[in-house]
Amino acid sequence: MKYSIICLSIFVLLFCSTTEALVHTKKAFNHTSWGEQTFYYEYLPPGYGNGTKFPALIFLHGAGESANGPCSFSTLERVTDNGGTPPNYIKNNVWPLELPFIVISPQAPWGHGPVTSEIAVRIVKEAYATHADLNRIYVTGLSQGGGAVWQLIAASLTNARNVAAVVPICGSVGPTSPSNYTSIVDANVPIWAFHAVNDGAVNINQTSTAWINGLNGAGLTPAPKYTIFQSGGHYIWGNVYETNRAINTQNYIYDWLLSYSRSPSSSTTSTTGPASTSTTSTTTGSTTTGSTTTGGSGTCGGGPTQTFRFAGNCTLVCN
Repeated sequence: MKYSIICLSIFVLLFCSTTEALVHTKKAFNHTSWGEQTFYYEYLPPGYGNGTKFPALIFLHGAGESANGPCSFSTLERVTDNGGTPPNYIKNNVWPLELPFIVISPQAPWGHGPVTSEIAVRIVKEAYATHADLNRIYVTGLSQGGGAVWQLIAASLTNARNVAAVVPICGSVGPTSPSNYTSIVDANVPIWAFHAVNDGAVNINQTSTAWINGLNGAGLTPAPKYTIFQSGGHYIWGNVYETNRAINTQNYIYDWLLSYSRSPSSSTTSTTGPASTSTTSTTTGSTTTGSTTTGGSGTCGGGPTQTFRFAGNCTLVCN
C-alpha cells in the first residue's frame, strides 16, 4: 500500500510538471511625447522570437475593469476579472496554445476612447515591431471597449488602415454623423459586430444597428457581418470569445480574424480562407445563423442568433 501511494505521488508530480501555466505579463508603455504610461497585459504565443511574425489581438475591456483613476500594475489586474474574455482565459490557463495571437490587453483610467485604442495599436507597432505581423493587427472589445473599437476606426483614415479587422461586441457608442463612416469605408475595414436585442445596458438600435445600417448605406466593402443574439442581455461576450470550436460552432471569430490581412500599402485588406465568404442560412440543431441577401432585411428561423452580411439596411425581423 505504501508503495502504491508513493508511485501515485510521483505520477501526480510528473503530470503536474508537464502542465505549464500561460505567461501573462504586466507591462507599461511610456508615452514620451506627453509623459504618461499605458499599463497592459501581454501574452506571447508559443514560438515567439523564433523568426515568425505573429498576428496581434488587442482586447479593450468594459467599464467595470477601468482603473477609475490613475492606472497602475495593481489596478491592471481588474482587466482579467471579467469572465469569458481573452485575458481571463489566459489568466485561468485555458487560452488555446494553437491560437497564434500576441494578445495585448490595456487598461483605461476611466473610459476608453479613440485615444486609448489608438495607443494600444501604437504599442503593437512600436514595442512588437520585430516579431509582430503589422499587417495583421486585430482589435476587439466589449461594451465600453466595443464602443472604443468603433471610435478607433471612425476617428481617422490612419487609424482605420492600421487594423486588419475588428470585432466590436455590444459597443456602447453609436455614430453621430455620416462622416463617421468615411474612414471605415475608405479603408475597407472588415467588421463583425455582435449585440443582443434584449441588452438593457446598451441600446442595440442606437449603437450596433445604427453603425451597420450607416456603413451598408455608405457602401462598405467587405459588407459588415452582424450577429444579433435573441437573448443574453448585455453579457454575450462569453459566447463570442469562446475558444472551444466544438462549443462555438457559429461565432468562432478567431479564424475569421486570421482570414484578413492588411496589404503592405495599408489601403486595402486581402482575404484568405473560407471565413471571408458570405454565408447563407445554416442550421445546427435548433440554432439558426441568419441569412444573406443583396439588400433588404434578413430573416431567421427562430434560433437565438441571426447573422447578417448584406448590402442593404439591417432590419430586425425576428422576435
